[in-house]
Amino acid sequence: MSMAPTTESPAPASDLGQRFFVFGVFAIMVAEVAVTVSNMGQRFLWTSCMLGVVSSVGILALGNWLYNGDKTALLITRAWVGLQILLIILGLCFKLSDAADEGGLHSHLGVNAMWQGYIKLFAYLLFAGMLFLPGLTLDFFATQRGETPTPKPAASMGVEAAAGSPVDLAVDQTAAIDGLSGAMKMVSGVLILVGVFELLTALQRLQEYFSAISQNIETSPAVAILGIVEALAVAALGAVLLCPAKAAVQLVDAKPRNMGLVMNFFTHLLASYKAYVLILLVLALVAVCRLIFTKGF
Repeated sequence: MSMAPTTESPAPASDLGQRFFVFGVFAIMVAEVAVTVSNMGQRFLWTSCMLGVVSSVGILALGNWLYNGDKTALLITRAWVGLQILLIILGLCFKLSDAADEGGLHSHLGVNAMWQGYIKLFAYLLFAGMLFLPGLTLDFFATQRGETPTPKPAASMGVEAAAGSPVDLAVDQTAAIDGLSGAMKMVSGVLILVGVFELLTALQRLQEYFSAISQNIETSPAVAILGIVEALAVAALGAVLLCPAKAAVQLVDAKPRNMGLVMNFFTHLLASYKAYVLILLVLALVAVCRLIFTKGF
């Protein structure tokens, strides 16, 4: 007996992106609530409790703001998720250390057991993949902003065609844009290398802290932790420049050139400036914390 053909059509990409987004938000909220409640019964600390509450409420507030696809909300949510991943990794590192006791930094970060760090790390990494990697979730945000995704024709050298009126650039203008792209790439590479070097130095300081603790020498990991945050921020300064540099290369190499490619370059440049504001605020906060903790070391 043959079955009657169904009339259900596959869910559109925007609908799937919405489902993934909602699932990511509630996965983080459930993980935060589960870990916070577990810590309240296992070892109650006001710091870990407040961190769990702020994280649970914060992800709901950011998710509600981000639901409309606001680009500023997307940028702030990415920074928030990145900060949470950093805190979780630090908590796991201190928990794995033999010197970590029940009242150590990992307890204040809400990682009293390894499973707590793993479940939170999985939830945040899953959501980070939705926010950073091109896919259904980012397409859903674009649809919410009114930017209906349309099929894009293939173009030479992997450069996507962009709409807009034709644009003629003189030889000196093309050379200037090409030079700007090269300068951005060079600065990006230098900042990333500096960030990696500083990260290695900070990790070495963290290892020295663990050695001092094992020898019953009173010390603090504040300098090492601030160094890790500063290193990641410096590397992020370099990584942010890669997008406008790539857009500049696309503009120079495109044949023919059009206004869409020009606007694409300026859009990426503006987004880089916004990201720089947040990263520089983090660096300023690190500098203030260094001034506060310097007298103790």
